[in-house]
Amino acid sequence: MAAGVTWFVLHTGTQPAYVSDFLPGSILVGVAIGLAFSSLSAASAQALQAHQFGAGSAVTASARQLGAVIGVSVLVAVLGTPSPATALEAFHRSWTFIAVTAAVGALVSLGLVSRAQAGTDGPQR
Repeated sequence: MAAGVTWFVLHTGTQPAYVSDFLPGSILVGVAIGLAFSSLSAASAQALQAHQFGAGSAVTASARQLGAVIGVSVLVAVLGTPSPATALEAFHRSWTFIAVTAAVGALVSLGLVSRAQAGTDGPQR
């Protein structure tokens, strides 16, 4: 995700060039989202017992939706209301914010994976 959004920062300009400037970043972001959502859903359901699956899936979906709403709200605040002359700079600032947030999220998730592998969290059965 961070790599795809960083692509936007480095390659988009004032002249439209969809295939060379926007499409590669969009593919990277799309692959990242596809891999992340399925992995997150599987990871959240893995520790649930059979009778908890429905409620656990609902909580996961609600948390994902709430995160999306908060994320879009923060992004709109970062983007602001740029004038046409400052729009590209505002989008680069917003994409940089997304890239940094995605990279921090990836680092945090690596910490969670190492904790899970060490067996220091999760329900005891």
